Amino acid sequence: MAKVGSFTHRVKKGALTTFTTNYSGDKYVKVELHDVEDNARLKTGKNFGGSLQLIRISGIETGGKVNTISIQGYADVDGEQLIIEPTTAVAVDALTHAATNRVSAVFLVDAYINLAVDSLYLFAISGNNSLACDEVFVTWVE
Repeated sequence: MAKVGSFTHRVKKGALTTFTTNYSGDKYVKVELHDVEDNARLKTGKNFGGSLQLIRISGIETGGKVNTISIQGYADVDGEQLIIEPTTAVAVDALTHAATNRVSAVFLVDAYINLAVDSLYLFAISGNNSLACDEVFVTWVE
């Protein structure tokens, strides 16, 4: 088990989902904060208590410039147990943007949560066009 005050992070990579300009119940990224496949020290499904610090969403712009990305975080897939209020960040171009259309947005969360399980459901929208999300990075202090 992680020591109290330890800094932990979780990265999800791959073709996760495509976010558009409207929230949708089927457009989310599930982050299992204690996922053993990602070499975490605790097993998936255990309760989670900690202070979420930072969330980074990255992906490829499709159909044109995204400009901003907004997120909401829930403890359940139905979007009924809000734990991260809606927040918006500027979509910043990667240094390779001219060749890749890659952008990222960073959200400073600073939210203490205590969940019965370790699942965090992130729903997002893009300010314009679509974002093919391929990476979500979450950090917290336990």
